[in-house]
Parts: sequence; C-alpha cells; structure tokens
Amino acid sequence: MNLIFPEASPIIGSDEASIGSLEKIYAPITCIDGDHWRANMVSSLNGSIEKNGRSAGLSTHADRKVFSIIRAFSDAVVIGANTAIIEEYTSLPQTPDALMHLRRINTSPQLVVVGRDLNKIRDSKLIESKDQITLVTSNSQKSQCAGLLRTFLVEPQLLLLGEKEPDLNLLRKWLRQNNLIRITLEGGPSFLKLAFSHKLIDEIALTIVPKLEISSHGGFLGLGEQIPGSELELLSILEDHGTLLMRYRVIAS
Repeated sequence: MNLIFPEASPIIGSDEASIGSLEKIYAPITCIDGDHWRANMVSSLNGSIEKNGRSAGLSTHADRKVFSIIRAFSDAVVIGANTAIIEEYTSLPQTPDALMHLRRINTSPQLVVVGRDLNKIRDSKLIESKDQITLVTSNSQKSQCAGLLRTFLVEPQLLLLGEKEPDLNLLRKWLRQNNLIRITLEGGPSFLKLAFSHKLIDEIALTIVPKLEISSHGGFLGLGEQIPGSELELLSILEDHGTLLMRYRVIAS
C-alpha cells in the first residue's frame, strides 16, 4: 500500500506496522460542532456500488483494512434499513485487540438503523442481533413498531424522530446527548443522499476498486442527480494493487 497524497511514501505492508500509519491518516477530523460524521463508500470505476447486489462483493483487502480502522474509530455506525437488510447486518463485531486503542468509548460501535418503514426488518438478520441496536423511524410508524420490537432476540431501542419521515437533525441531537460523536455512515445511497441534503456529512471516505460493474442504482455512487452541490477538500489518497482509497473533507455546501 502506498500513500500518494499529500506526500508520496510507502506504507509498510505488515498489519502491525501499517495500522500506525493508517490510523494517523484516518483519524476523525476535529469539527467545530464537536461531532464528526463520515460517509464510508466503495465503488467500481464506473460508479457502481454493488456486485451481485451487495457492496461487499466490491471490497478488496485494502478496503477491508481501512474499513476496520474507520469502524474502530466510530462511536456509532448509522445505516439505512434497506442496506442493513441487503448486506445482512446483525451484531457489529467487537473491535479487534490490535485496534482497541482507537476506541473512544465501548468495545464496539452502536448500530443505528434508520428507515421510513421498518416492517421489512422482520425477515432480516437484524432481529438476530445479540446486542441492543437502535431503530430510528418517524412518529407516523409508531403503531407498526410495537409488534416488530418483540421479534428481536434483544429488544432494540426505538426512536421516533420526525412526523412523516426520520428527522436526521433530531438523530444528530440524540447521538450527541448520548456521547456518540464519531459517526460513520455505511449507506445506502438513499440514506446518504438524505444525510447530504441535511448537510450532516463532514467527510467522505471513498474506495474505488479496479472493476467495472453493472449497477441497479442511478447516477454515480447511486446518488442520482439531485444531491446538493458541495465543495470538497482532498485529504489523502492511498493506492494498493489498483485500489484507490481517498478521503475528502466537506468544506461548503
């Protein structure tokens, strides 16, 4: 793995030696508001965010290594319900011992699942989670959620935020109140588009793998054409066997 920007240098290949370099590169940005929201995405060269229906099919060794670093830094992982179902999310694994020093609180991030309609979760891996996850939806879904909660192995925490759809600004407030300030967004495109529209994202970690894939989502990264314009600052570029791993800071929108 090689650092291309801001200054060219090789990163030593052994896991123990590379962790120190990668944690410096991917340390959360200090933000004026006190929290840090990072969108983590992987894409083919033509902008597809999936292979055989899942983003996991695109991931490379370098992407997985950086993914584990970003997860280790995270107080909470926030994800859209559809993506959590497709990618078969359940309990988040405990942070590996080699990365435990990156944790600010707890031994693993809090999983937060956001959706307009959570009923589809009933047949997903999420209900098998051995840890308490947090479900976020709107007040309009209150009557539909009572039975859903009882289907979980461990009853989740339910947040009703917003009237007709989940209010991400209220979610941000709740996360802050619960000392969850290092936030990683793991998709999907509809949820990321909503987060961009609320101007919540401080940083984008984007991996582009050397593949061309058919996409069922419209637009580059599945974000379509209606995403709000933003000005970005390039922070770093890593390269590993054709995989490019980039970090951008969102500086204006």
